[in-house]
Amino acid sequence: MGGTCSVLCLDFDGVILESVDVKDQAYGRLFEGIGDDVRDRILVEHRSTPGVPRPEKVRRLYRLAFGRQAEDAEADRLVARYAGLVAAGMRASPPVPGFMALAQSCDLPLYVVTAAPEDEVRGIVAERGWSGMFRDVMGAPRAKSDLLRDVCRRENVAPADILFVGDRPNDHRAAVEVGAAFIGRVPSGAPSPFPADVTVVPDLTRLLGAR
Repeated sequence: MGGTCSVLCLDFDGVILESVDVKDQAYGRLFEGIGDDVRDRILVEHRSTPGVPRPEKVRRLYRLAFGRQAEDAEADRLVARYAGLVAAGMRASPPVPGFMALAQSCDLPLYVVTAAPEDEVRGIVAERGWSGMFRDVMGAPRAKSDLLRDVCRRENVAPADILFVGDRPNDHRAAVEVGAAFIGRVPSGAPSPFPADVTVVPDLTRLLGAR
């Protein structure tokens, strides 16, 4: 890809790691034993609310599953179990094709901008030996739009000089809100969740050579 961006920001799940299904599987296990119909509704709710903070989402799904509010101790237990399931799944997830070559050859400052908990993603990046590839790993509890603005301040660039690659509509909305350029990652054969005018790529190989 030839472009004029000065900074490259990548979402984590579904852009750096092939880990989107990990969260579906984790919520499925978190609420296993409640019946397939209810679990299907839980997964629909999860998929339709990307970017919702994890504690809030767990409480929503608990209420959907059991028809009552979760006690604080129970909610905390479920959040901790979910975090463990997700971390284990992400450790086993392969990188998206093209990521390693891009990270090793990119001349631009490279950031992770994710809605996942920042400390959790930092740990996964460190375990894989990738910390040196990134200028920083940035995530929740801050919103993605705020993270992109922070990148602008750090790099002393205009929002339009940033290219953000994401795989969900909330990624695109964050880029539009800030004024950053955006490319959507949509795996081959999958329907695009983005407006028709958004450029999409099946993986990161087309970003090789970004300058």
